[in-house]
Amino acid sequence: MKKLICRVLNIREHKSVVFVDAYTNNDKVEQIMFDKSMFNKQAIKNGDCFAVTVEPTLNNRRLTIFRAMEMLWVSPCQNWEGVKNIQKSSKGYEKYAQINARNAGVQVKVYRLKNDLIRELSRILDEDGFEQVKCHVLEKERTASAIPPFITYEKSNTKPIYLRITPENQLKQTSAILLKSVYTIDSVFFNKDPGAKHQPEMCTLEFVALDYTEQEILAFMIKVNTIMNRLAKKYGFDTDNVDVPRVVDYNDLESLHIKYDRRIPEFRNTILINAPVNSPFVKVNSNGMRTEIKWYINGSLTGHGYSDETDCQQIKISLEQQKIANNLEQINEMSYFEWGLPKSVSFGLGIDALVYRYLNLEHMALASNPLGINYVNHRKNDFQYI
Repeated sequence: MKKLICRVLNIREHKSVVFVDAYTNNDKVEQIMFDKSMFNKQAIKNGDCFAVTVEPTLNNRRLTIFRAMEMLWVSPCQNWEGVKNIQKSSKGYEKYAQINARNAGVQVKVYRLKNDLIRELSRILDEDGFEQVKCHVLEKERTASAIPPFITYEKSNTKPIYLRITPENQLKQTSAILLKSVYTIDSVFFNKDPGAKHQPEMCTLEFVALDYTEQEILAFMIKVNTIMNRLAKKYGFDTDNVDVPRVVDYNDLESLHIKYDRRIPEFRNTILINAPVNSPFVKVNSNGMRTEIKWYINGSLTGHGYSDETDCQQIKISLEQQKIANNLEQINEMSYFEWGLPKSVSFGLGIDALVYRYLNLEHMALASNPLGINYVNHRKNDFQYI
C-alpha cells in the first residue's frame, strides 16, 4: 500500500463504487476507486484535498487505477465550484481564479519545468565563462524607454525611484568594469495599462557577451529550444514546437509573402536574421543597416540579440532625442559608455513568455506565477506606485 495526497477534480458514481479523478502528489492525474460505504459524497467535493492509502488495481479496460483502502484526512476547498463555473469576467482576479481551477495539476509541472529551465540556462552560461550578476530592482535614474516605469519614493527623499524595466544598463556597466561576459536571470516590471491580460512582473534572461558572435547567439537559441523540447517531454506537455527553429532571412520575407511585424503569425518557431532595428545601440552590419536576430514563438517575439554599437557620441545624441520624445526631464545618461565598453553582443529572452508560448498554456499567469501565490488584484489607480 502507498499514501497519496490528492485534489479532487471529478467525482463519478457507478453501482457500488465511486470513481474520483484527482491530481496527486506524484504530479499525475490518477483515478481512485472508493467503496460507497467509505466515500461520503456530501462531505467531499470537487477541489477538496485529501490523503488516502491505496493499492493498485485494474479497471474494466485493464488500465491501472488505485483502490482506496483508508481515508486519512480531508481538507475542504471553499470556493472551487464557484470558481470553475463563474461566468467570464473582465476582472483580473476572477479570470485568474478560473485559470487556476481549470488547470489543477498543471501549475506544479510548469513551476518545476521553469526552475529546471533556469538551472539549465545558468549551467550553459557558466560553462561559457559568464559571471552571474544580481542587478538592482530599484533604480534612481530611469531609462529612456517609452514605457513609463513604476515609481516610488524614499521616505526621506522627494526624488522618485524607478522599478527596473530592463537590467541591460546595469549589465553593460558591470561588463565594462569586470571586462567579462555577464548575465542575469531575474524579474523586470512593466507598467502598462492594467487589465486581466497584463502581467506586471516577468522573468527574463539577459546577457552581455564579450566573446560571442551573432552566430553564437543563433546557436544559443537553438540550445534553448533543445532544452525546452526535453523538459516538455519530461513533464508530459504536448507542444507543436518540437523541431529545430527555422531560420529565415528578413530579405526573403517578401518572396515568402510574409509581412514583417512584432507579431508574425506564420512564425511558429522561427529565428529571423538581419531584422532591421532603429537603434543607435545596434552595430551597423556590412550592408550599412542596423539589424537584430529575433526569435518568434507561436508568432510572437520572445528573444532577440544584437551586436552593440559603442559610439559614445552617437549614444548621447540618441538619448537626448529619446528624452525629448518621451517628455522626460532626466534619464540615465549611461556614462559607462565613456569608460570604453568593450565590443559586445547583447541578448534578451523572456523566460515566462517562452514557457507560456512554447507549452501553449492558457494564460501568461501560468508561466509568470505558476502556483498562483500572493496574487494581488491591482486597482487602476494603484499602478503608478509599488
